[in-house]
Amino acid sequence: MERTHCGSMRGKQLIFDCRYGWIYDEWRDPAAIAHLGGRGMFSIVPIIATALSKTLNTVFKMYFRINH
Repeated sequence: MERTHCGSMRGKQLIFDCRYGWIYDEWRDPAAIAHLGGRGMFSIVPIIATALSKTLNTVFKMYFRINH
C-alpha cells in the first residue's frame, strides 16, 4: 500500500492511496494517533451485523421462554 505525498507534511494534503485513489487527507503525527487508538475509521457493516445478531438472539430467547 504505497502512498505518494503531494504537498507539505503539515495540515491537509492531496495523497494517492492504492486502496482509495486520490484523497485529500489531514496529516497527523503517527505517535499521537497511536496513543489515541486510530484515526476513527471503522466499518458500519460489522457493527450493524453484531447489533442485529444480538437483537435477534434476545428476541428469540424471549419468544421461546414465553411459548415453551
